[in-house]
Amino acid sequence: MAKYAKRDEYRVGIYYLGQRGGSPAWYRCWTECTTPKRVSLNTTDFEEAKRLLNEWFVLNVRPENAPLGDVKLSDVLLTYYDAHASKLPSKGSQKTYYNVWRAFFGEDTVAQATKPQRQAAFRASLLARMKPSSAGRVVTFGKAALNRSYKLGELAALPYVQGIADGPGQPKKGRRLTLPEMKALFEAARGMEPHITRYLCLLLGTSARSGALFDLRWSQVELTTGIIDMNPPGRVPTKKRRAVIRACPYLLERLRAWHRQDGGEGFLIRYHGKPVASMKTAWHRLRDSAGLRNDELGDVTAYSFRHTTAWWCRSQGVSKWEVDALLAHSKGTTDIYADADPTYMQASRRAVEKLFQQVVKLPMAERRTTPTCQKLASGRGGRDRDRTCDPSRVKRMLSR
Repeated sequence: MAKYAKRDEYRVGIYYLGQRGGSPAWYRCWTECTTPKRVSLNTTDFEEAKRLLNEWFVLNVRPENAPLGDVKLSDVLLTYYDAHASKLPSKGSQKTYYNVWRAFFGEDTVAQATKPQRQAAFRASLLARMKPSSAGRVVTFGKAALNRSYKLGELAALPYVQGIADGPGQPKKGRRLTLPEMKALFEAARGMEPHITRYLCLLLGTSARSGALFDLRWSQVELTTGIIDMNPPGRVPTKKRRAVIRACPYLLERLRAWHRQDGGEGFLIRYHGKPVASMKTAWHRLRDSAGLRNDELGDVTAYSFRHTTAWWCRSQGVSKWEVDALLAHSKGTTDIYADADPTYMQASRRAVEKLFQQVVKLPMAERRTTPTCQKLASGRGGRDRDRTCDPSRVKRMLSR
C-alpha cells in the first residue's frame, strides 16, 4: 500500500509526506482538483511521520471490496483494535493479541497471512509458548478483525482462519477437588494468615471467580437476607458474568463475624488493612502445605472450588437453572428479579451448607453458634441450648 520514491518521500494512496521550505516539520499532503493540500503531523521525525500517516490512512480511508492481496493484514488489525477492541474492558489483553499478530505477520497481505501453511506455522508458534486456551484467544482476535473488515465491505472475501480447540478432556483452569483435598486446604489455612481462610470460605460459599472476590466490598453484602451482589457499582459488564447469590447459614454467620471485625467498611479480603489484588503466592504456599499437587487430571487452583461446588450441587439434586444462577451463567431477562423470591437459591444454599459441614472442621465455639445448631437447639429447653451441636444431627436436618 505504501511506496518509497526517495528518502524524503513516502506515499500511501494519494497521500504523501512533504515539508515546507525552511521548516523541518512533516505534513500529510495530497492534491485536490489540482490544488495542493497539506495538514501538519506535528513531528520533525521522518519515521514518526510515516507511522502517523499510516495510522491516519487506515482509520480514515477504507478500502471497498478490495482483493485480499491488496490489503495489508496489519491495517485490518489496527482498524479493528482502534475502532472496537481498545474500547472493551479487556483492552489490555486485546492489545497483547494485536502485538502478537503484528510481530509474526509483519507487513504480509491478508492473502499471504491466511495461507494454510502460514497459519499452521502461526498456531505452532503460539502453542510452543502458551496454553491452548490462551493461544485460542489470540487466534480469535485476528478472526474477529477479518470478520469485521469483511462485514464492512472492505474485503472482497472472508478468508478462513482455523481456530485452536482446547482439546478433548482438557481441564478448564482447575480440576475438581475431592472432599479430603478440600478439608486439607482448610486445615492448612488455619496456620496461615486469617485472610486466606476468609478467601477459602468465600470461594466455597459463593462459587465466584477470584477477581470478583477481590472486588467485593461490604456495601455489596446484605447481612439481613444474606444476599451478596458480586457486581460492584459502576462495573462494566463483560462475558465473565457475576452472580447475585444468597449465602448459606454457615457463610452468613462468618460474614457477620467478619463484619464486626472490619467495622462494616471496605473490602472483604484484605491483608494488613489493604485490599488484595492477587493470591497466587499465598495459594501456592497453601497448596503445598496441604500436600496437594497438580496431576494428569489438571491443576489445583482457586478455580477448582468453582468446579467442585457446581459438581456437588448437581450431585445433591440442585436444578441446572439454580446451578447456572450460582455460577452466573447466561440467564433470561426475568431472572434479574429472581433474588426477590423467598425461595431463591434455596436448594443450592442447602447443598453448599452441607458441603461446608463436610470439609470445614469447626472449632467447638463455632459449633455452638452456627445457625443450624441454634435451630436444632431451639425449643428443647436450656439444657439443649448449651450443648455442643452434634454433626450427625446437623446432617440429618440438612438432608430433609
